[in-house]
Amino acid sequence: MVAPPDGFAAVYAVELLCEAPPRIEAKELLERMRDRVGAAGLVDPDPRTAGLNFHFPQHRVPFKSESVPVQVVVGLLHHPVDDRALAAALEQSWDWSGAREAVAMHRVSVVVSDLLASQLPYKERLDLFQQALLATLEVVPAMGILWRPCGRLVDPTSYRRSHREGGAKDPLYGPLNVRLFPEDEEGEVVMDTLGLAALGLPDLQCRFKGVDPNAVAGLLHGAARYVYDKGDVLDDGHTVPGPQGGKWTCWRRASIAPPARPTIEIIPADR
Repeated sequence: MVAPPDGFAAVYAVELLCEAPPRIEAKELLERMRDRVGAAGLVDPDPRTAGLNFHFPQHRVPFKSESVPVQVVVGLLHHPVDDRALAAALEQSWDWSGAREAVAMHRVSVVVSDLLASQLPYKERLDLFQQALLATLEVVPAMGILWRPCGRLVDPTSYRRSHREGGAKDPLYGPLNVRLFPEDEEGEVVMDTLGLAALGLPDLQCRFKGVDPNAVAGLLHGAARYVYDKGDVLDDGHTVPGPQGGKWTCWRRASIAPPARPTIEIIPADR
């Protein structure tokens, strides 16, 4: 059996940060799951044990000599999220200016995670997870979403709006983060994406100098969406239009910033 690449999420999970333990009714949440996903069943009806386990018979993976349905677990943690993880996410959550104030009073978190889903095609896996998450957000009054695989805090209201029926849905709003790191001694800035590697795809990164970081962020967002849509297709030597004109070139490189994971570095035309 081939080992998964660095950064791959065998279990994909996010935390819903709450001020107080929410009351989660199993039957109500099951109905919300069915509204969004279709066929669903409840494996473990006791939220005082390992949480509520939902299985989805239309989404199956091979297991030994048969196939089994994947699961999503909704469980309550009776303590605040780890301070280091929260602090790191606050530093790299650029599109939510009110994040720090919004989650300052959180005391517990609800963890939403998948089980047995790592063998699903990545788009199917992420869509199932996000539909289950949206169902959970209908019954859990979350102050913020700590998206573990991409180290980002997400505004629950904005997240639900981005997946609104009839709207322009963005599958990477939440799962993808574009991070910015301070200049080094030579004045170079590093930006990267985090979140694609958790799905089995390469992330993107770029070292640059004298270019507007907002323009590079747009480039990385666009490249990440291309990789998500098309798969791992940006080979060494592939070029993309640079934000200041010219062609920027893609090369497979080790990740500059942790965590270690497969990345494609986009090299500016002047380097």
